[in-house]
Amino acid sequence: MFYIDALHDAGTLDIVGMGGYAPLSWREICAWNRAAGYGLTGTELSTIRKLSKEYVAQANAARKPNCPAPYVEAIDREKVGQKVGNLFRLASKRIEAKKHGN
Repeated sequence: MFYIDALHDAGTLDIVGMGGYAPLSWREICAWNRAAGYGLTGTELSTIRKLSKEYVAQANAARKPNCPAPYVEAIDREKVGQKVGNLFRLASKRIEAKKHGN
């Protein structure tokens, strides 16, 4: 949890251009580390930078309307299609059975 809190404290990402996202730069991360007085190691700062890159990747992906939430499994469209097809077949059978008085 420390790294997530540190990432949020540092700022998660940088806004660039016309609303684009970029990971926190090394300069920003090092300045934040000095200003906050944390004295984090290079490995810890590297982890925060990697988290920022992942955060930006997900933020950019989330701009697409069909992007699944990062906390759920990816949607298997074939399985969903099979389930929907099964439901329609079942409904069709029930309708036919009612037509024939069953």
